[in-house]
Amino acid sequence: MSTLAPLVLDFTQPARDVLLAQINHDNATAITPDQIRMGYVGALGLTDPSGKNTTVHVAAAQGANFEGTGYFNYDRIDIGTVPGARSTLFTVVAQQKRSDLLPDINARFSLNLTRPDIVDAPLPAVAPGETLDVSLVMSARALLWTGSLVLVMTR
Repeated sequence: MSTLAPLVLDFTQPARDVLLAQINHDNATAITPDQIRMGYVGALGLTDPSGKNTTVHVAAAQGANFEGTGYFNYDRIDIGTVPGARSTLFTVVAQQKRSDLLPDINARFSLNLTRPDIVDAPLPAVAPGETLDVSLVMSARALLWTGSLVLVMTR
């Protein structure tokens, strides 16, 4: 009986590519990005028999060497687990919205979060020398992420 090799995902890549790598690994396939179209994701209930927390609709693209549609169940990652021991302190200079922080967040945590991955909102005012906790909430449509991450803002 053979076992699957461990899957190592590169979260600096676009979310669609990371999810496709997981689909290929879990299903022993070699599907390429041009062969499929991904639909919206949906949360699965705690009682779903798959034990997974998310489903995505996948359809064969025109010209693919297979056809049909289906659903792939998988686990989105709680973004709150990503920092580990790394600092969540960010200095606000001219940023006005949470999405303005994405380049710094991505660089610090080796991610590729995009504006559609998050619930964008204005950043609260932070007085010089003070710190303030700000939640970065993942969008319900994010392919890879769920939950929220508390960031500490300072000026």
